[in-house]
Amino acid sequence: ISKVTFNVEQVSGAVTKALKTVVREGLTVIALAAYLLYLNWRLCLVFVVVIPIIATVVTYVGRHFRRYSRRIQASMGDVTQVSGEGISGYREIRIFGAQSGQRQRFGAASQYNRAQNLKLALVDGLSTPVIQTLLALALATLVWFALSPDILRGFTAGSLVAFLTAATQLGKPIRQLSEIQSIIQQGLAAAEAIFAQLDLDDEVDSGRYEVGRARGDISLRGVSFAYPGGDRLVLQDVSLEIPAGKTVALVGRSGSGKTTLVQLLARFYPPRQGVILLDGIPLQDYRLANLRAQLAVVPQHAALFNDTVYNNIAFGSQGTARQDAVFAAAESAYARQFIEALPAGFQTVLGDDGGGLSGGQRQRIAIARAM
Repeated sequence: ISKVTFNVEQVSGAVTKALKTVVREGLTVIALAAYLLYLNWRLCLVFVVVIPIIATVVTYVGRHFRRYSRRIQASMGDVTQVSGEGISGYREIRIFGAQSGQRQRFGAASQYNRAQNLKLALVDGLSTPVIQTLLALALATLVWFALSPDILRGFTAGSLVAFLTAATQLGKPIRQLSEIQSIIQQGLAAAEAIFAQLDLDDEVDSGRYEVGRARGDISLRGVSFAYPGGDRLVLQDVSLEIPAGKTVALVGRSGSGKTTLVQLLARFYPPRQGVILLDGIPLQDYRLANLRAQLAVVPQHAALFNDTVYNNIAFGSQGTARQDAVFAAAESAYARQFIEALPAGFQTVLGDDGGGLSGGQRQRIAIARAM
């Protein structure tokens, strides 16, 4: 969430306001430098001496900007996570009297974010005066050289005034360019995180087989699985035959792999060993969307959306589901009676995650959605 909101905002600032300033002030600096070279190239050598020093300062400061920007982005993720948990888990926080602990967690995350922002502001506040001081010294040296009799001999009064005026005009655009460096570095650091996310591989979908309606014969043959990044096998050499039309209950203690098996059926993960078949066809041979069109899941915690009851039930086929089918699904899930008692019936807009409904009512809407 932090990447979608905060990081994108940083990139947006870098490619709008900052880019506009870079183009405008950069062209101004180039034009003034070209004019100074035209008037007297020897006096411009003073700036040539200062430019490497300024470049060193900019490079050094830029590294700090980028480092602090990455920390700020990470801390914004922590602030978003803690605040999100505090909002979604407010019942648990109150029933267990954990307000103080949650407040401390949020305070710690916010304080770290504040500290990194202050460090960024400190570096930003110091870099511009340093660069301006170097420019002022360069201008003072330039004026001192310009008033030398040898230099004045080749200068008219008008040319001298024009040269000094153009030289003093360099300060403002260079100052503005130095001031937006923090915005650019924040944007670059944010872009790294955003593009790292965008460059992640999509779900593997190399299958080509499609079916209108599967019979439902499920077969597991020697299936073993461990979650990515772990070596412990959650499932080990599991073989199972589930004929179509049969109701099968998988019973086991917590952590024995029941939910994992459902996730493998939905191809959220590939098995490490073995094969899973649907109607005799390996799951990986199905087109992913077609495979999942054959499945419906009602999880322990049913996720509902901030939308109407009707759209939550028709979630998998919005725009194509017939009204009578939605009503029939609600009837089959024993949900129609309480839905029609809501203020706007099926058009009642639910709160976030089904806010306004009891836990059992949320489950029944999830069952109707699956049907």
